[in-house]
Amino acid sequence: KILVCIMGSDHIAEVDPLNGTVLRRIKTGVGAHNLFLSPDKATIYVSNRLGGSVTAIDPTTLAVRRNYVLPGGPDDLGIAPDGNLWISLRFAEQVAVMNPETGKYSAIDVGRSPHGIFLNTQMQKSGELTAEVL
Repeated sequence: KILVCIMGSDHIAEVDPLNGTVLRRIKTGVGAHNLFLSPDKATIYVSNRLGGSVTAIDPTTLAVRRNYVLPGGPDDLGIAPDGNLWISLRFAEQVAVMNPETGKYSAIDVGRSPHGIFLNTQMQKSGELTAEVL
């Protein structure tokens, strides 16, 4: 199955890749924008840019576990080794660092329209940085 964010609505769509049929719609928030799988594969996070939230979804059942309120247009995110989510807040000109267990976050002013997040945790390892096929 394929998951697709529907930015012009309030949900993600589960699509059958064989015939293109939408199997179901999972309501996450207005402006569902992007999907991120946690490193332990236990949670899918959906950024809802226009709704000002991030939704945590069970990757097996696609049940919504929790919604986090993050005003400012949550866009892209990265997951740090400590488990914190780093989330660009596009309209607020900030990056939020959020603890997914508590939902509490702090914000860092970064400038106009922040979008992508790259956490260079792999670059801190010794040796040559290479792509691996898993």
